[in-house]
Amino acid sequence: KESVTETMVKEVWPKYLKDAGYEIQGSIGFDSGTTDFSAIVTKIKDAKPEAIAFSATPKGNPVGFAKELVTQQVKAPVLTSVHFVPGLFVYQAGKDMEGWLSTSFFNMATTDPRAQDFIKRWQRKADANPDITKPARLTLEANAYDVVMIVAFLMRKANISPETTLQEARTKIRDGFQNLKDYKGISGTINMQPSGDATWPATVVISRNGSWEVVN
Repeated sequence: KESVTETMVKEVWPKYLKDAGYEIQGSIGFDSGTTDFSAIVTKIKDAKPEAIAFSATPKGNPVGFAKELVTQQVKAPVLTSVHFVPGLFVYQAGKDMEGWLSTSFFNMATTDPRAQDFIKRWQRKADANPDITKPARLTLEANAYDVVMIVAFLMRKANISPETTLQEARTKIRDGFQNLKDYKGISGTINMQPSGDATWPATVVISRNGSWEVVN
């Protein structure tokens, strides 16, 4: 019952699952902070689903949900939204989350030399930083890097300099984002849509041995 995941359950899942030929039996909501999933999983088990589409933010306790599925021996495959691919959830859940499918913000198995260089530099610094919880895995950081590099690209393209007024710089950067097409980032080719949403190639990942692996 977070707004972003409510949209997934009420709008995104129904559209794309039906378009793919799946019949939706129903949906079950739960509050953020839920620790006891027994009643929820019992309802799921009684429905005898062939698969489960699960959407939650980190507050939704995906690890607890995964463990309850195992406890009640619900073996239906799980497809989840991207919201907890970052973080240690898959590591904490271990075998309880084995085989779950999701999408990732970044293709960790990319062969792009620029991306591989970034991965190595980021991993080296993350491993050396005692304030970062281990194991440290790169996900959203690649997108943040692309955003910063896009801003720099747009500033150069628009000839923004220290002499450019603040409002003029903001306007040029905004216009640059609105017209961004085929930018080659380490996350892939990035395009801005008329809606103001950015798109780039999706990466499908599967949970194996406490980590997310790219599905080719």
